[in-house]
Amino acid sequence: TRYPHEFIWDLSAPKGHLPLSNQLRGVRVFSSLLSHPAWSTRI
Repeated sequence: TRYPHEFIWDLSAPKGHLPLSNQLRGVRVFSSLLSHPAWSTRI
């Protein structure tokens, strides 16, 4: 990881503190996840 000591890597971290997806896998993966048809299906 690019900044291994900049984040708290467990669930005790404050809300919003965990690293963004683009730090881990890239913005294209996150974009693909959000454009998946499952997000447009109403339950």
